[in-house]
Amino acid sequence: MCQPGLSTLGTCGSNPYPTSARAAPAPQTRWEINPRLDTMIGAKNTLTARFEYEAGSSTNNGGNNSLPTRGNTSSSADETIQISDTQLVSSKVINETRFEYEHDSSSTNPFNTGTSVSVQGYVNAFGSNGGSVNYNTQDHIELQNYTSIQLAKNFVRLGGRLRTSSETNNSNGGSAGSVSYSYLLDPCSDPSVTNKPSNCVVTTTPCLAANIAAGRDISSYQCGIPFQFSQTTINNLTISARETDVGLYAEDDWKVTPNFTWSYGVRYEAQTTSAARTTSPRAPPWPMGFRARRERRSRCFAAGLASSTTALAWAVSRTSPRTTH
Repeated sequence: MCQPGLSTLGTCGSNPYPTSARAAPAPQTRWEINPRLDTMIGAKNTLTARFEYEAGSSTNNGGNNSLPTRGNTSSSADETIQISDTQLVSSKVINETRFEYEHDSSSTNPFNTGTSVSVQGYVNAFGSNGGSVNYNTQDHIELQNYTSIQLAKNFVRLGGRLRTSSETNNSNGGSAGSVSYSYLLDPCSDPSVTNKPSNCVVTTTPCLAANIAAGRDISSYQCGIPFQFSQTTINNLTISARETDVGLYAEDDWKVTPNFTWSYGVRYEAQTTSAARTTSPRAPPWPMGFRARRERRSRCFAAGLASSTTALAWAVSRTSPRTTH
């Protein structure tokens, strides 16, 4: 494609990318592997391990009104490791531990990192999205442990969960800028344009001085006069965030009589980022609820009692700088 401002197109041609050639291939590849292992470690221990890897890539070669220079390549990958271990501690106690690690990554790379150029209704060329290069990674780690204890009249459950998630994004989208034109050729001299701008001096000479004079604002690619230029100023290419939370709980179902069971439980939670959560004991559903808005580091303590006829729950959430009850 000619550079903007080339008033005499000559051998460059006014339409080097005809409509019949605007179908472009867009190959994609994808594959995955997902093995699993189940094994007994002794007579009282069952171990399960899973690994999953999934990856894909694609190529965008333009198409329709976009030249191949506007294309890009993109790729993504996801790896997940899950391990669980169930141990029969005794005839009355079972312990289960679960671990998960997940890593996601994705990237987009343009063929051309220069300024993007658009001629309305005709062609999009040169840089892709203002030279946009994007990288994104996400990590998630979670550990859980639960214990169940069967007694003569009680069934006790207790455990905890620790998890942390992080995300990093790197993007320079729009930093190379984008230029837009209203017409490909000078509309004042192009015979194919029947509805010419009102301030045109009709002529057969492209980019006549009278038409490109200051104040005329007759935008055309041929004359190198854009109607819009935009560029994004990026102060920080990389943004990262992390969220970590921990939760501990214990509950007991006490069978007081054959037809009466008393349930009670307690739970503690702590988070490191702002969040709005509903907190309540892990034990049976409660007719009462508690909602707290926590800022930055926060802690929540929840407890409750329930029977077949009555229920009571309470919770305290400590926040900074204020406390909500």
